[in-house]
Amino acid sequence: MSAEIFYFSGTGNSFVVARDIGRRIGGTLIPIGSAIKSKAIEAAADMTGIVFPVHNVAYDGLPRIVHEFVEKLQIARDKYVFAVCTCGGGSGATVGNLRNALARRGGNLACGFTVILPSNVRPIADAQKRQKMFDDWTKKREAICGYITARKAGHFETFSPFVMAVFAPLTPLAHKLIHRMYAGLAGEPNLPFFEVLPLVDRGFRTDERCTGCGTCAAVCPVENIVMVDGKPSWQHHCENCVACVHWCPESAIHDGITNGIKYHHPDVRVEDMLRPRAS
Repeated sequence: MSAEIFYFSGTGNSFVVARDIGRRIGGTLIPIGSAIKSKAIEAAADMTGIVFPVHNVAYDGLPRIVHEFVEKLQIARDKYVFAVCTCGGGSGATVGNLRNALARRGGNLACGFTVILPSNVRPIADAQKRQKMFDDWTKKREAICGYITARKAGHFETFSPFVMAVFAPLTPLAHKLIHRMYAGLAGEPNLPFFEVLPLVDRGFRTDERCTGCGTCAAVCPVENIVMVDGKPSWQHHCENCVACVHWCPESAIHDGITNGIKYHHPDVRVEDMLRPRAS
């Protein structure tokens, strides 16, 4: 039984989840940032996995690149598809939204899981809480791998309807606040939210500590950074994964999103994040 795991990761959490699952089910890892370059993405394996971080859970939780990936995905409805999303808190309706997006393309999401790992923005967990998250993933991955290896279906981890109902009245306010923050970074107060997102990198800058090493350009999963005169230049198709911020060896990049937080998964090396990535 063949398996392909498409993944998107900036600071390593989703990469670790994809890698761990791949090792246990014999799956091949494929960065979504590479796959997306094709006009069409054929899911040829017997089993297809999609692993990604939750972005902007107050909207639909799906990173822009995952939306684009699904739109290009060519997959038969009888193919077994599973998904795992990583987040620092709750995933909201993310799994359900991916399920709906796949259904519009003729696919069927068999199951979806949420894995809690340290956030790369505030509030950041302390060392003890981070370790518990890592330990919890170690336990949970065996259950997930057992479930998908058996090709089971019907398990979808998301907020309960009660929790969703409680937070529903706050959703418009959350939309407004997030949109305002991103629009301020982009300098585009009148653009719709999803048009603002790729322009958020207009608010990114380096300070005097930048040595021009090019790490930021090398780890960007969507090749949004080029080096110009020894300094990074953002190209405005940003996915807001903030890999450039967290992997900068000199902490020289400021973005207006992470608020000084520095994090990457401790079991991931910068070499793991370089293109092309090892499977």
